Amino acid sequence: MDRSKDSHYQIAIDAGGTMTDTFLVNSSGEWVLGKALSSLEDEASSYMESVQDACDDWGLKSSNVHPRTISDLYTGTAGVNALITGTGKKVGLLITMGQEDAPFLDRGLTWLDHHPYDLWKYQLHEHTRPLVEPRNVKPIRERTTSGHYFPPGSHYEAGHVIIPLSEQDVIDAVAELLDHGVEVIGICFLNSYINPDHERRAAQIARSMIKERASETNVICSADICPRQKENARLKSMLVECF
Repeated sequence: MDRSKDSHYQIAIDAGGTMTDTFLVNSSGEWVLGKALSSLEDEASSYMESVQDACDDWGLKSSNVHPRTISDLYTGTAGVNALITGTGKKVGLLITMGQEDAPFLDRGLTWLDHHPYDLWKYQLHEHTRPLVEPRNVKPIRERTTSGHYFPPGSHYEAGHVIIPLSEQDVIDAVAELLDHGVEVIGICFLNSYINPDHERRAAQIARSMIKERASETNVICSADICPRQKENARLKSMLVECF
């Protein structure tokens, strides 16, 4: 069978401490596995080698499979261990002004598995370790609108800019974060899943400043990681990626 005619593929990666495993699925639901030795120093190389190993079984090249991949999930014990042990990167965050507490909201996770009798005993609840220090969360003046249910013409359309991005806020915040020695800067603005322009511009400013300082700090936008409506899910997904 000519596998090159498959219309699309899905890829799932389990990056373990020893092996990086690939689960490759075609548009018909058929699947094949690939393996490569994990390289913690260069995860990209073990990723590519593992995907190509799966592609080899179907006589394909990963360079042809990736453009037709509709989802690519990369996870595994390396990431889980970093979260559990708290050994991730030092994160800085640019967020829409007024949302500074969002990274520290646990959505009741610290109440899981408690007996009903103990639910009200706050001293028994231990909050999860935040992925970013409070001092490294920087509010930025900006705002775009979300979707609405009003009749046409009665309100701004989704993604309309109602508060322009304060580039000076971004400059001041990034300078302070770099002074604090952050290793990665995440950017999460309200409703950026509709209109990511403010995040893109803030990232451009940040990367320019990082380059001037000859720093290796990375910049990640939430609209690139999880472009979905639920702000908490988008923020937390981005913070995990940053960490």
